[in-house]
Amino acid sequence: ARAELEAERQRRAEVEAELACVRQDARDAERRIATEQARREAAERGQRAARRQVEELKAVVADDHSLRVIDDFREKFERMRSEAASMRSRIMALQEGAVAADVRWQRTRRDAEAARRL
Repeated sequence: ARAELEAERQRRAEVEAELACVRQDARDAERRIATEQARREAAERGQRAARRQVEELKAVVADDHSLRVIDDFREKFERMRSEAASMRSRIMALQEGAVAADVRWQRTRRDAEAARRL
């Protein structure tokens, strides 16, 4: 009985350690998601500003020099759009990781509860 009790204590300690790791992973993932969201929002603000600038430049375009300036700006805008898409992909990946960590945590908790009932 003592051996079983000690084994149960050991399993419980392991599960609690795993749970602490999973929770820390979830907190880390949430921080990364928040950072990525802030970056995405900043990129979107930049895109909105870039769109406004494009519209302003279109109103001013009158000669070849203005057209070259707009072409350069359009390339920069496309790079920013690509970065925003990349950030969205990273956010989605981080969110999926957080969901997976939560699933692992739930499974560990369920296993621990089942082990306690035994």
